[in-house]
Amino acid sequence: MALDLPQQLLESISESHVVLFAGAGLSAPQLPGWRTLIEQMLQWTRDQSISLASPHSEIEELIKEGDLLLAAHTLRSQMGEPNFHRFIQHVFRSPELAPPGRVHRLLPGVNFARVLTTNYDKLIEQAYPGGTRVYTQLDHPGLASLHRDGEFAIVKVHGDADRPDSIVLGQADYRQAMFGNEAFRIFLLNTFTTQTVLFTGCSLTDPDLL
Repeated sequence: MALDLPQQLLESISESHVVLFAGAGLSAPQLPGWRTLIEQMLQWTRDQSISLASPHSEIEELIKEGDLLLAAHTLRSQMGEPNFHRFIQHVFRSPELAPPGRVHRLLPGVNFARVLTTNYDKLIEQAYPGGTRVYTQLDHPGLASLHRDGEFAIVKVHGDADRPDSIVLGQADYRQAMFGNEAFRIFLLNTFTTQTVLFTGCSLTDPDLL
């Protein structure tokens, strides 16, 4: 069934004035959503016999109560960065991961100014032609150039699975991303004040939205 989009939105897209903001729902069902990812992370520590300072039941309770940021922070800090990187690769770079889905493949045909995504995976960029610029929140010169030259790029605002240092997951990571990264904060401010932002695959109540 065709979507009945507002005419003003269609005109803004045709003029390349719309930024797509893609959440985890865009990569479903190939990849887990936010809550499921934390649950898988906890189960993976069990499967790998990784000792945690906190009881598993305590982290399970955090997840049950919806305190996902604290659960993620607890898991990442207690499992150690090498194990965390292994887990991220296990989930998001698995050779068994399905290729980009139909929605991903439709994106290059839409005249978006750029695509922002909270997803760590490669599905969006794999749908675009080779050579498409891809940045994370740590690529300050690239982010600064986007508003100057107006060229298209994919910006992975929570990092990339192949760059473990860029992954944003948990309370400390969010504080660093939003309050310890001035160039990224300015980039987001400019984007949200000068462009129409179209959200897809995410909820405005998601704790991991920005």
